[in-house]
Amino acid sequence: MAKRKTRIKISHSQLAIISLALAMVSWGGFFYYTYYVPPSIPTYPVFFSILFVAATCTALPVSLVIDRRRRPAKTRRHSLWRPIRIALWIGLWIALCVWLQLVQLLHWGTAILFLVIFALIEWFIITRK
Repeated sequence: MAKRKTRIKISHSQLAIISLALAMVSWGGFFYYTYYVPPSIPTYPVFFSILFVAATCTALPVSLVIDRRRRPAKTRRHSLWRPIRIALWIGLWIALCVWLQLVQLLHWGTAILFLVIFALIEWFIITRK
């Protein structure tokens, strides 16, 4: 007999608390890393990884609140993947903008262009379902 996979059910508030705790830890690690580690080419991937996690975990509670407020009461039962995806896009956009600033290619037009591209990708994902 095959075993059934058990799914972990988590609420919006539990996910927001976990995300805020992880955001505090990752921002602390980010500031520690930027203060104590000298900048060099091999340290850039760690820097951007920590920044991505920190920005994503900071954006997730905001995304959860906006998603909960936008949805009508009848459709409260829905997947948590949409606010998580939106927070991931925000984290990726922030890390990308910081990288572009590092190589001195960031312009407000470029930042808005990437924001529009990420919004269109999210819109295509939503309309596909």
